[in-house]
Amino acid sequence: VMVGMEDLRTPPSEAKQLYHALKLRKIETVLVEIPGAGHGIANRPSNLITKIAHTLAWFEKYRQESGNE
Repeated sequence: VMVGMEDLRTPPSEAKQLYHALKLRKIETVLVEIPGAGHGIANRPSNLITKIAHTLAWFEKYRQESGNE
């Protein structure tokens, strides 16, 4: 779950509720909070890099776990 901390359309509180609901169901999840970002997280280059880095790390984790190295 990725959220901009200044998002007015989908407030961080809703992202946190989704994150906790998934955790309660024992679904592996991560909450990524992007400081200073609104709904368009990737509007700033530094936020785009952060978004891509977290997304790639998530896929890399599962690629390694599946044994497809």
